[in-house]
Amino acid sequence: MIRLVTLTVAVALFFAGPLATPRPSVIVGSAIALLLAIAGIVTLWRWALTAAACLFLGAYAGALWLGGAPLDIVGGAWVGVGLVLLNHSAELARLARRSTTDARLIRSQVGGWVAFAAATLGAAFVVTTLARVVAATVPFGGAAPMAGAGALGVVLALALMLLRSSAAR
Repeated sequence: MIRLVTLTVAVALFFAGPLATPRPSVIVGSAIALLLAIAGIVTLWRWALTAAACLFLGAYAGALWLGGAPLDIVGGAWVGVGLVLLNHSAELARLARRSTTDARLIRSQVGGWVAFAAATLGAAFVVTTLARVVAATVPFGGAAPMAGAGALGVVLALALMLLRSSAAR
């Protein structure tokens, strides 16, 4: 049952890139990702699902780049939520292999995923609204240093997380 959820998410991610820009390269990239995802779902191989997630993301990014589409925080959030659900549901299927699961477990897990998706998209809407307000008040000359400071903050946060995770081992 969980594998069906994983397959549904993989098919939805397959259509994310071609719907943004229906070019042959995007369709081929998404199709290869879908085939890897199906192989990972059937065999419960992590590497295949991780590679599929990377290809889905690459196909979506390539579709936006090739199509010259403007940045869309909501579309990006949907793809991000889909990638998280793909990996999480596949891992749940792998861990629950050969165990008895009933409908209550599936309902509980799907409810948690729906709440996660709603919270993520709600946060994306709030951040987008705040960004529009801040963008209107920041002068053009101050935008580049502000973006650089934000990027530096993200890199420092990632470095701190890596240091903490390696120190915990």
